Amino acid sequence: MVKVLLYRTMENVDADYYISSGFESLECELQAVCVNRLRPSYILAKKIPMGRYYNSYQLRQEGKVLRSKIGKFDLLLVTDHIDQPFDMSDIATKTAYWAYGPMNSGRHYKRLGDRFEYVFVNSPSKVPAIRELFPSATVRVIYLGAPEHVYFTGPAPKPVAERPYTIGFMGLRKTGKRVKWLKALQDAGFQVKTRDNVLTTAEYGRMLMDCSISLNLSENNEINALPFESMAAGCISVTDSNPDMELLLKQSPGLFARTFDYAREDPGDCIRVLRELVGQLKSNPQELSHRAQLAREEIRKDHLFSNRAAQILKETKLA
Repeated sequence: MVKVLLYRTMENVDADYYISSGFESLECELQAVCVNRLRPSYILAKKIPMGRYYNSYQLRQEGKVLRSKIGKFDLLLVTDHIDQPFDMSDIATKTAYWAYGPMNSGRHYKRLGDRFEYVFVNSPSKVPAIRELFPSATVRVIYLGAPEHVYFTGPAPKPVAERPYTIGFMGLRKTGKRVKWLKALQDAGFQVKTRDNVLTTAEYGRMLMDCSISLNLSENNEINALPFESMAAGCISVTDSNPDMELLLKQSPGLFARTFDYAREDPGDCIRVLRELVGQLKSNPQELSHRAQLAREEIRKDHLFSNRAAQILKETKLA
């Protein structure tokens, strides 16, 4: 059994939590170190009682005790939201960093140093820059995905033509470009279902499964998790175009997503795509439902977080 030491954030949402569940589904012996980014404190789940916070010195000491109890880990994996974990690489045979987030700068990655043997990146276009920042590491592309336990453990979603909301946007509206575009879509006559507060993972999944069309407006023209989750929910995914997304759709032809130009300030291309799809929902709902179902099955087969965990083990030669 592969032993994995995972640094992740404390929140039980988003990719950090989902990749943890992915490793557990592979029956790895997983030890999670949950990092509170708002203060220098940590929780060790499972092996050490939950609820106790450790500062960095205490955690180093507990790490030594942990190693003496269960031996050396096969893999130390640090997720992208963790800024600068202290060096515990001596308690694992292999070390890896998953730079899946779009927000971090080269300065952020430089602070990590070049001590990781493997660095995984979510966007193929980022590979050259990451190789410069981690010259001694093996750099590979590992996309985000969809959490299996949210979309594939309950009843199958309804066909897209039978859902209560035609268009949904499940991202955070925040301020700036997203708000302007959503206002432009409203002015164009679209009613877009949005969320007004923080949702649990289950609530988020249920809301997606109530939408026929799921709209994605990325923050930095990147591949985020929403297209994968939208297709897992059986939605028609509508997402902004970029070279990485085009490559993904070419690599996985079973996926079904319509793309639009989000690089300019003009939302006209998005409005055109949405009008075409809304028209198709009325004129030929069976075809769209069929395409959405095929994409959902493709997600189930190749694009879950359990698939990503398996990819990480394969790339690090632990599987």
